[in-house]
Amino acid sequence: MTRICSTENRHEEGLQGDGRVTGISENVPPRLPIGIAEECLKLVVIFLLLNAAWEIAQLPLYTLWQDGTRGSIAYAIAHCTAGDLVIGAWVTAIAAFAARFGAAPMRKRSFVISFLVVGLGYTVFSEWLNVHVRKSWAYTDLMPLLPPLGTGFTPALQWIVVPLLTWAAAGNAARSRLSGCPLESGRNNS
Repeated sequence: MTRICSTENRHEEGLQGDGRVTGISENVPPRLPIGIAEECLKLVVIFLLLNAAWEIAQLPLYTLWQDGTRGSIAYAIAHCTAGDLVIGAWVTAIAAFAARFGAAPMRKRSFVISFLVVGLGYTVFSEWLNVHVRKSWAYTDLMPLLPPLGTGFTPALQWIVVPLLTWAAAGNAARSRLSGCPLESGRNNS
């Protein structure tokens, strides 16, 4: 199996063992190391599918399930799943920015913690705003509520469980491809 950050790939891509970029013309756009794009796409697909499944599973906790038409329910599932993907992209960017300031061995942990905190924080705020202020949707009596804002428990739980399941599902393949990559663990294997 080809590793993303093997010594050969680092040299071909202009990445040195110490993380410096060399030998790349200013006229040539930077390329991701082989396999990174595929790993990112895999994460996006897994994240999207898990969020769609979660949105469907929690529908009985919203009044739309009882009051909506099939079309409005289908639209809500698609709309909310797409929204989850957009939120996930923004949260990923924020978490990646926050994690880059940590020491190399702590970057992965910092990213995960930042992602969970920002994702959860945004979700609690968004649920409060859309349920209590805008009244864009409503919960049934079955929805467990979180104090002090009265936001739904399952949407908050979604932003803990879905990212962790996504990383676990994609993690084994990614870990085997990234083993030896200085970006993965802070080790320099050149």
